[in-house]
This record gives sequence, structure tokens and C-alpha cells, in this order.
Amino acid sequence: MKLEEKIKLGIKEIHKINKMQQKKFIYFPSFSSKLSILKKDDMSIGDIPTFRFWDDRFPEKFRHKYFLITAAMFFNKKGNIIEECGMEGCCIFGDSGGFQVASGVLQWDIKIREQIFNWLQDNCQISMNLDIPPKINYKGKFRECLDISYDNIKYFHEKQSGKTKFLNVLQMDEAEEQFDIWYNKIKMFEFNGWGIGGTLNQHYNAIYIIALLLKNKELDKKLCEYIHFLGATNPFNFLIYAVIQKNLNKYYPHCTVTTDSSTPMLQPVYGNWAHSINYKNWNFNYLWVGNKGTVKYEEEAKLPCILEDCPICSNINFGKIAEYTGKGHSTNFTLHVGYHNFFIFLKSVDWISNLVDSGNDVLKGFFTMDILNMIKSIDEMFEKPEDALRIFYKNKKLYVKLSNSVEKMVDKNIITSEELFA
Repeated sequence: MKLEEKIKLGIKEIHKINKMQQKKFIYFPSFSSKLSILKKDDMSIGDIPTFRFWDDRFPEKFRHKYFLITAAMFFNKKGNIIEECGMEGCCIFGDSGGFQVASGVLQWDIKIREQIFNWLQDNCQISMNLDIPPKINYKGKFRECLDISYDNIKYFHEKQSGKTKFLNVLQMDEAEEQFDIWYNKIKMFEFNGWGIGGTLNQHYNAIYIIALLLKNKELDKKLCEYIHFLGATNPFNFLIYAVIQKNLNKYYPHCTVTTDSSTPMLQPVYGNWAHSINYKNWNFNYLWVGNKGTVKYEEEAKLPCILEDCPICSNINFGKIAEYTGKGHSTNFTLHVGYHNFFIFLKSVDWISNLVDSGNDVLKGFFTMDILNMIKSIDEMFEKPEDALRIFYKNKKLYVKLSNSVEKMVDKNIITSEELFA
């Protein structure tokens, strides 16, 4: 089978799942930094012969054939990372590397644009356009970022062949009105959906973008298959995505919400083992399993995992976790705890989506009136798309209040990947 035919299998995976059940938003793990370890496929978990959670040998209950890979790490390297990691048949989301440019990890040069485009088109089913977000080293340079991004988006538009479903990109710096400026600059280019930045600590921006797309009838286009929210994956983000997806299923069933982050794999660096969703503080409940001797526990005891038959927690105990040292933390610890955290993230998509789909009377038993009003307002936007922006501004104070409350409630001792990279 040719590589191009193998790549197409990933899109079929999405279609197969969507036909089987009520469509939920999709979480793409961004674990590119671990791919060098997983190339060899010589690590096992108990009786499970592989650490590759996308592999058919991995327990079906926890198997996940979705993965985000950043072109910044692989666009100029020999070899095919998809084949080397056995990802044929997976749905690969290609990140263009724009964030790495903004953070200084990758130096921007017009010469790398063609290499990045070719790598994305040759290896990924879905890909971001190469935008430069006005963040970190480019913060305060909104116009410069927009100009560079416009040229790249135009180039991608002219070069795309259909092998990859490219997404247009929306970014902002200080105010949501900048989304409008960016949108009006690049809205004429036709792609298979939208990638959204700027929603990390300003959760209401995700709602604003939906209002903007509804008002401008972008979701009416059958070509618009994906709305991807970049690197914002705490439970409050998941709630917003679930509400949006519920309405997409009703009004625009051709469209799917997707998101990504490296959070599950970064949390073990700080000794954080995720347990469950904290619906009051809108974060994950974490158990700190740091340096041996600092935290007291029974070494032979099983971890209090909420997941039945968790591939990690079924095979290790506190004594195994105690290998973590805090300095030069072991790869073994990072992979074990990181994978467990990842499975909690995956199940959280199901938990929150099922809750949102269960009806307003059920939601009253879980959420405050403010949360219920936020959900109601998003529903109203989809019912009356021509009034979506008016509805947003009518409720903006509520959205800002909720966003600020969530940020204040988050335990700052629990460092997330989003905070590290913001």
C-alpha cells in the first residue's frame, strides 16, 4: 500500500466513529518530543507489548488513533516519522511550527516555508497554515505577524493539492476585535476549516470566534470540516467545546471541533498524577507523587485510579511511581504518569460531552446559574446565527466573569503546558 493511501485511512477513522455515535470533539495529543523514544517500540506496559497507544496491540478501550506532530521538529529531517512510529492508519494533525517561530525555537526564514508545506502535505491528513502568532517574542507585533501570515496563507492556498485538509488560522494579541482584522484580511482563502489561537487564558474568545464564524456564515460552507482550538485543554475549555460540538451536530453536522495540547506529558515533570475533573474549580484533581521520601504512601498500594482497567495503573503501584527523583526525572516515570494523565484527558472528553448532551435539567445539578446561562447563550447563537455577535456582546460580561473566575481558582502550583508555553 502506498504511503498516500495509508494516510487517507486516518480520515476514514474519523468518519467511522462519527457514524457509530453522537459526534464528540476530538483531542489530539501533542507528544512530538516523545516520538524519538517510541520509534523503537521496545517498551511494554505489563502484559501490553507496546507503549504506542495508537497501535492495534494496545487495549481497544484506551486506543487512540489521533496524534498531532509539529513540522518544526521534522520538516528538515530524513526518514518518515509516520512509518517509523507505525502510525499508518492514524489521523495525523500537522502543526505548522508557527508557535516555535514565535517562541524562538525555530528561526523564521522564508526559505523554510516550502519545506514545511511539503512535509505537512506529505505526512498529515489535517494541517494548520503557517501563521506567526503575536505571542512571546512577537508580542505587540500584531501587524507584522498578520503580514507574514497572510503571505504564507496565500502561498498555502495556491499550492494545496487536496492531499491534506489545511485549516485557515485566526489569531489576536490584546483584544477580540483583532480577530476581525485578521479574519477580514484572510477570509477569501478557501480551506477546510479554521485553527483558532488566543483562547488560552481568555476563554470567552472561543465563544467570540464561534459568533464571528456564525455571523459570517463560515459554518454554512460544506468545505468547513474542522474548527481547531490551539493548545487550550482544561476542563472549562472542554465544556465550551462540548457545547459547540452539540450545536454543530444539530445545525452543521459536517463540522467537528478539535483541540490539542502536550499537558498530560508535561505534568509528570512536576510530579502531578491526574485523578478526575473538579467541576467546582474547573481544573483536574491532581495527586502529587513527587520525590520518594517527601510524600508518604504505601509502596505496595495500588494507585487510586478512577479508570477501570487503566493500562498504567493496572500494572504499577506507588513503589514504581517512587522512581521519580525531581532532578533528571526518569523517562519511565514520565511516560507512565503522562500516559495515565492522557487517558484521564480522553475520558474527560466523554464525561463532559455526555453531560452536556444529557439535557438542561441534568445540568442544573452540576453547574452554577452563570454556567447554565453561558450554555444557553451559545445555544441561542446557533439558533439565530445572524444575531450571534449581538448575543455575544449582550453576554460578554458573563463570559469575562467566568473566564476570570476560572483563572483565579486554578491552583498555580499545578503548572500546565499552556502556562509554560503562553
